Amino acid sequence: MKTFALIIFLAVAALFCGCDEQSSGSGGTKPNLNAMGSKSSPSKTTGTKRTKSATSSVINYGTGSTQLRVKQTQTKKIQDIQNKYNKKLNDAMK
Repeated sequence: MKTFALIIFLAVAALFCGCDEQSSGSGGTKPNLNAMGSKSSPSKTTGTKRTKSATSSVINYGTGSTQLRVKQTQTKKIQDIQNKYNKKLNDAMK
């Protein structure tokens, strides 16, 4: 399972890293991000945050963390409904 998560992580990382190089439009040279000025910093930061979010989502799903959180949330909702019903039942019996 850990290898599967690692493979998914690497695939997503390669996907996001490959997007910047393809969109540059130049043959094989990368643009100098420092020479572009302050306009490139916000877009690079946004892309980094997006990449971190996407990779953490993939890792969470691969390790089962997402499924566990969903199960815990649903169990809590059911428990709350049962508690409300039991309270109403106890009040009606008084």
